[in-house]
Amino acid sequence: MTYPIKLFCIPHAGGLSSIYSEWNNSVGPEIELIPVELAGRGSRFSEKCYKTINQAVDDITEFVLKKHNNKCYAIYGHSMGAYISYEVILKLMKLTDNLPQHLFVSGKGAPHLTKESFISNLPDKQMIQWLNKLGGIPNDLIENYELMKLFLPMIRNDYKLIENYSNKIKKKLSNVTLTVLTGKFDDSLTIREVEGWKEYSEKRVDIYQINGGHFFINESDTEVISIVRDKLIGEN
Repeated sequence: MTYPIKLFCIPHAGGLSSIYSEWNNSVGPEIELIPVELAGRGSRFSEKCYKTINQAVDDITEFVLKKHNNKCYAIYGHSMGAYISYEVILKLMKLTDNLPQHLFVSGKGAPHLTKESFISNLPDKQMIQWLNKLGGIPNDLIENYELMKLFLPMIRNDYKLIENYSNKIKKKLSNVTLTVLTGKFDDSLTIREVEGWKEYSEKRVDIYQINGGHFFINESDTEVISIVRDKLIGEN
């Protein structure tokens, strides 16, 4: 095994790559954290948001191919990022033999089982209430309506991507181990939806329930990082 292992981290709907910044001090020298910035936010704020999940997948696949340098790597995707990560690996399977050794998905059920809540067209105040209930957005931002209005178009766009994403065919990942993480108190999905991921890899699939809600990756980041390290380092 060649270290460091590159870990590409893809954020949730409306999320910035900085959601993973706190991980940098904990993942250890064996893992190189590479937060993926999606178009239309953060350092890419001036770029147009994706119109479809496929556009996001094409963009991120190109980024991964440029950055992995034929070294060992893995991908982590949370919520919307889980679907994107899965689709990125399906695309990589067509383009290269150097596949990631591991895929981590969290905060989303299996694509063929998950039923999306259609919230992209909710009025502003109802949308903000939904986001506040889900968590993951700082209170000072939620409470600043004028500032939230700047972010709402991007967030709405991301939810449209998810709402229009459809993959009822269970395409199995080959030669990629899959780990699924879910919050014990995440009301946005059921354990049945989570366990559906077991059908998505030809290799081993492990499922972990973590303390916290939908954004347990913030609430219980130490536990999440421990699992990531065990999978990428402990099993090699």
